[in-house]
Amino acid sequence: MTGVGRTARTPVAGAATRADLRATRGRRRRAARTLGALAVVGVASAGAFLAGGSVGATGASFQDTANLNVESRGVGNPEAFDIALVRDGVLRQADGDGLAWAVDGAGTFLPGTVLETVVPVVNNGPYDALVSFRVEDLHDEAATGGKDPIGLYRWTVLDADTGEVLAGDGADPMASEVTADGLAAATAPFALAARGTSALADGSPWAPGIDGSVRTLRVLVAYPDTPESEGYNGGTSRMRLAFGAESVPATGAAGQEVAP
Repeated sequence: MTGVGRTARTPVAGAATRADLRATRGRRRRAARTLGALAVVGVASAGAFLAGGSVGATGASFQDTANLNVESRGVGNPEAFDIALVRDGVLRQADGDGLAWAVDGAGTFLPGTVLETVVPVVNNGPYDALVSFRVEDLHDEAATGGKDPIGLYRWTVLDADTGEVLAGDGADPMASEVTADGLAAATAPFALAARGTSALADGSPWAPGIDGSVRTLRVLVAYPDTPESEGYNGGTSRMRLAFGAESVPATGAAGQEVAP
């Protein structure tokens, strides 16, 4: 039975009693203290780690660099390797299609005669050079009717200053056995020293460089008078001497390449 003025409270399933609430609050306070202790330990550990890290390399450590520039002026040489010709006292470049070179008697070149020209070949650059040469046939069969006697010509090349025979027969050019096709194989490359002074521009008056930087060639082309040549009556040839050069770097005492 219930008393007057009091209402009976029936426990509801799932409702917390005062005892339950007090127990829950106690557990929360204990849990909070425990988490607080872990947090303190965590901070202390982090502090110990940072303190230990300051002994090693950090953002506060000293730093330095050492940079090696390979040649302050740059690698390479701004002066170009250059082989040129001298015609009428003027330095001339002969790249590409080549340089027109007048030869006395070319218009009346008949069997039994010899053409002759003198060609100064010069080193206009900073490196020593090895120079070779060959004959290139520019014959146009359509324009000449196919009559090109270039295969009958006999070639002789000498050093114009010393008389040294580089190819052929210096005493009797008609007796030379060197043909246009065989000239390159019959001659060894010759050396030209580096110019040794500033390069000359194309069209400049020729001024020699150091000794050995120029070689003057005396070129003779003989046209033997043989029964075979009769078949080329009215024939013409178009040809050129092509000079090729390879640079030879200067070397020091230890065989190392050095700047010119």
